[in-house]
Amino acid sequence: MWLCAQIFDIRIIALTMSVSLYNEVRIVQSYAVAAITNETLSLETNGNRSSLLYNVTEAPYYGKLMVDQTEVSTFSQADVDAGRLFYFQHDMTSAFDEFHLDVRDAVGNVIRGVEVQVLFQTTFLNVF
Repeated sequence: MWLCAQIFDIRIIALTMSVSLYNEVRIVQSYAVAAITNETLSLETNGNRSSLLYNVTEAPYYGKLMVDQTEVSTFSQADVDAGRLFYFQHDMTSAFDEFHLDVRDAVGNVIRGVEVQVLFQTTFLNVF
């Protein structure tokens, strides 16, 4: 009987994640909804994207966040990646809104205070 010993290395790589806002959330005048996609709210990680959760720490004042037509205070990266997250404006008295998020992964890493700005674009009609 032969015994064979194998030697191998285990290297632990630290989990990293970062959030970038490449564009503001923009709503065109006369519309009250805008999709928040992974092109707007971009998250980079070397971990499992589907385990990332966003917690709304300061809700928008003039609108609300919705996933599948349900108002939410938490949502997943999978919701963002699938295009299921929307901002709905319910108060038309402002051309600006914002909300703040914390992002958490499955092992407890947190990015706090991600600020998302919502801008309402006016359109001008040329009647001449």
